[in-house]
Amino acid sequence: MSLASRAFPRVALYFENSILAPDLPLLASAAATVKRVERLADKLVVDSERGAGVPWSGPATVDGRLWPMADSTTLWLPPGAHAIGAAGAAPPLLLTDLNAEIKSAAAVTRGVEFSYRSASRAIAIFDQRPARVEIDGERVTAQFVGSALFLPRGQHLVAAYVQ
Repeated sequence: MSLASRAFPRVALYFENSILAPDLPLLASAAATVKRVERLADKLVVDSERGAGVPWSGPATVDGRLWPMADSTTLWLPPGAHAIGAAGAAPPLLLTDLNAEIKSAAAVTRGVEFSYRSASRAIAIFDQRPARVEIDGERVTAQFVGSALFLPRGQHLVAAYVQ
């Protein structure tokens, strides 16, 4: 699986009773293309070719800035080398999942900004439904299902705010 994930940006897996239930949470890690993981003092340095999910609990900083891309168990990183550290407080809005290539992300006052690229419609899931959304600097009437936001294909900059 690791060889396939290095050769192709997306890999489909099919298995039928060949992976035991305790091993299922390890699939994403087995398919990740991470060049380096290293603990330096109070930071965790992760270098990945295509971005990675890092097991993490609680608020975090990435490269010294409060990081908004996480859920309760995983911190999501864009491609490249990044230093992760603990943060004192969580961002006002968390982007918990995105089915597109993340280019950048930042916690901002009352929200989150992120850029992505996708060949098809993208879906962003937040920890709460944003009150206002901007795409490429223009306020939009967002299409939501719960806290899932539907986004256009292509490369875009999104800003989402809680109030």
